[in-house]
Amino acid sequence: MLRLQFEGFFQCRLATDPDPADESRGVSGWTFAVAPEPDLDRVIRLQNPVAVRFPGPTVGVTVKRVTRHGDAAPDHPLVGARVNLLDAPKFEGRSGIVAEDAQEPIDPFLLEIVGGGITLRREDFWNRRLPQRIPIAEVNPIDLARRQPVRDNPVSVAEVFEAVGVATPPTFLSQRRRQLEQELVGVPVADQRAGIQKRMADLDFVLGHLQHGIGDIRLGILGASLVYRFEINGPGAVVEDPRGLLTGMINPSPPWPVTFWMGGFDADALCGFMRGNLDLPVQPKPAPELT
Repeated sequence: MLRLQFEGFFQCRLATDPDPADESRGVSGWTFAVAPEPDLDRVIRLQNPVAVRFPGPTVGVTVKRVTRHGDAAPDHPLVGARVNLLDAPKFEGRSGIVAEDAQEPIDPFLLEIVGGGITLRREDFWNRRLPQRIPIAEVNPIDLARRQPVRDNPVSVAEVFEAVGVATPPTFLSQRRRQLEQELVGVPVADQRAGIQKRMADLDFVLGHLQHGIGDIRLGILGASLVYRFEINGPGAVVEDPRGLLTGMINPSPPWPVTFWMGGFDADALCGFMRGNLDLPVQPKPAPELT
């Protein structure tokens, strides 16, 4: 078995309760688009973020470690490979119509890993016997549950904080507020200044709650996470290794188990952290035929 361990920051510009899921700017929830940003779209971006907010994290999920049959393979060509979810995936809850908060599946789920001259790509379908995309509102509840977050073996708040670089939420938010204040000094454009001022006002609101002993969801989600665990089942998996760099053949037929968590969501930067692993079945390459 070849295990790819990946991690990094992702971006998701999404509206939050009590706004409806398709709210484009953010009105009543705790996330919002600011001038001159485009509308919110809920798309999960593991690479190539849009409307990046200073001083948020650098978005990019990559393979950090590879093990082969349990042994570390630090020189494996997939170390450092880019991990991506293609075709504009979203957390699909539809304001409780599809799934409740913190139970949203990701749809579609088309995983791609590219690096070191190798490309891996495979899609998970709701039902392996029906390998095609289905509108999420039509998915059988049993099939839906397979790709929803699991509740066993939750990720500790300490691990989430370590991953996103948070000592304590109040310290993190106070530092962000100071950084925005410093950034505002050098921004002459009116709509950009208005956007920064809106973010500062929101942070002031949260920090004001803290001073009065009032909780705020933006504090809680910094340490929260969703854990996903399922087997990527789609036919037609892509395994491209034109230079023969893999020491074994990755079998595209059996399901590929994947486990990951997404959390540490920074409501100001609209970014969070992803960490997990993908298990790939391998078999020896056939010996060359003697002639």
